[in-house]
Amino acid sequence: CISNLRVRQFDVDAAYLLGQFEGDDREIHVRPPPGERFFDDRGVPVVWRLLKPLYGEANAGRIWHRTAKKQLMETQGFTQSEFDPCYFFKNNTAAAIAST
Repeated sequence: CISNLRVRQFDVDAAYLLGQFEGDDREIHVRPPPGERFFDDRGVPVVWRLLKPLYGEANAGRIWHRTAKKQLMETQGFTQSEFDPCYFFKNNTAAAIAST
């Protein structure tokens, strides 16, 4: 039993927008939302290439986890659990992060 442990919970607004596409990710193109131009000056239909993953896009969760993992492990010194890939901890401290 661990006593005197403080638990904090938070939600990162628009977390998926913090994810970064990398070389092995496929390019994703979408139609412009209503109210935006659907055709260029020559009348050719346009699509937008996503620069950031969007919530609801098939790979957005994977991309967000990869970005968060890199930040936690490479710059903050956390270690990823062997048993649960969403759990990160820091040796010699009481710091731990679990994400879903």
